[in-house]
Amino acid sequence: MTSLLRVYTSFHTLPLQCLSLQARALSIPAYHESASRSFADLGLSEHAVTKLQHAFPAVLRPTATQTTFLPALLGGKDVLLSDKTGSGKTFALVLGLWGRYIAQQERGGKRPTSTLILTPHRDLALQCAYWVYRLQGLPSTDAEPFVHLLLRSASEPLTDRSRLTELRDSKSPLTIGTPQAVLEVLHADPSALPLGRFGTVVVDEVDGMVEIPPPPGSGKSAKIKFEKNWKRHPTPTRQVLDMMYLEEDAPARRPQLVMMSATLSGHHRQWLQSHSGWFPNRGKDVVGVYAPDTTVAVAAPDTITHHAILVSPSGQVANIEGAIATRSTDPGDQVEGTAEEIPSPQTAQVVELENTEEFQDTPSSFNPSTLETIALAFALDVPRVALLVLPASAAVRRAVFDLRSLGVNAHGLDVLQTERGGAYLERNAKDRDAAANADPILLVSTLASTRGLDLPEMTHVFMLGIPEDRSADTYAHMAGRVGRFGRTGKVVSVIETVPMGQSPGIVPRKAGKMEDLPDEVEWLRHIFGQLGITPVVFEHFD
Repeated sequence: MTSLLRVYTSFHTLPLQCLSLQARALSIPAYHESASRSFADLGLSEHAVTKLQHAFPAVLRPTATQTTFLPALLGGKDVLLSDKTGSGKTFALVLGLWGRYIAQQERGGKRPTSTLILTPHRDLALQCAYWVYRLQGLPSTDAEPFVHLLLRSASEPLTDRSRLTELRDSKSPLTIGTPQAVLEVLHADPSALPLGRFGTVVVDEVDGMVEIPPPPGSGKSAKIKFEKNWKRHPTPTRQVLDMMYLEEDAPARRPQLVMMSATLSGHHRQWLQSHSGWFPNRGKDVVGVYAPDTTVAVAAPDTITHHAILVSPSGQVANIEGAIATRSTDPGDQVEGTAEEIPSPQTAQVVELENTEEFQDTPSSFNPSTLETIALAFALDVPRVALLVLPASAAVRRAVFDLRSLGVNAHGLDVLQTERGGAYLERNAKDRDAAANADPILLVSTLASTRGLDLPEMTHVFMLGIPEDRSADTYAHMAGRVGRFGRTGKVVSVIETVPMGQSPGIVPRKAGKMEDLPDEVEWLRHIFGQLGITPVVFEHFD
């Protein structure tokens, strides 16, 4: 993976000479299929279907969601899409855009439609690029690469003259980037990224990138707070979309707009469709592809078990009250055979310390009892790969250092680095056999860097505390990193409790029970209730 990732870290278009990419791709499992339709029925050309079968032989037929989504996408319709994680939304998007490009090339004539995909973080952009290049195949006969990655880099600013010139001259039909990177370019030199070049705009994980007013009944203070933030702190995504669809110098020919997420609530959909202004005719012509109760489906499928471990100030560890004792399937037993076997690159075995030595003589902001609990749970229960999601303000590198001090093979999540997550995007059977004898790895991240990402071998998600916005949707997104494509998985919330009197406003239901004292526990119970989750005893802390 190293040579390819050097290309990614420079954030240029991916050069055709990266022949090693022939042996690289994401593992794409066989989705739950729609028996009545084929990809050709949905509008993909014979050539595109042949290349799809060659690249991903396990993907035989479209899912039910893809059956509705692909014709709308290929037909140029505006789309709002919501379905559970692991249902093939983003893969269908990439497949459809690539298939449209193939068809337009075959017809000849005008230049193929260009697309801008906005993703919440670079790792999801890179994941899309892997899929595209596997579908396209290398070496390519095209004069230019198919994808232009527009991502920020400290080593090579986007506003460098050479970068702007390269972007201005790009003929890549697919540009993938974060909203921050796109906005930075537009502010520096709008001519480098003329918005009129794009016939389609896609916002993935839209509910995490576009702020919306609070739902009815939220109270006057919530509305006032939203209005202030709306005016003072517009998100980069909203600024880009306003430039594209609302401002006076917006493109004369309105681009197709596709928005998608696993947890797109009814309130969110209604606001985007009818009140954002980005869809014409108040969104009456938008094609809606919605799975029922997607938030619940994401967080609480039958394949995921949920656990809540409470850590007291004295270091006492216990399961949350009300957890049921249930014998669940070992997640490690379900990893093999769930994904297509695709050759993968050789991976480095030497792991660097990621410059954490600076923490040797400084106190940690993390509760040692909490990290010890996570380390023990990881050691006792994780077969290969787990993810620890920290609060947004937490120091990831410090957590990595502290966990390594406890003997955990911990790394900050980064799919650009083989040993920090990249290797787990791509596996074949031989690699999995070798990995079975390797030390399990704990990837450490915050929510912002994990939305939409699929690491096929991940079996556990550990959450330190509850979501900062105390939202069931946010919990669902974190939980949705496991249990994808029918695999089993565990979601383990680790909550720090506090003594009576240190959490004002919370009335314990049963005095003396440590789990009844802090509001975080009560909020977690509330989230579980919203999602229909019954927590299960984490047996190692019985």
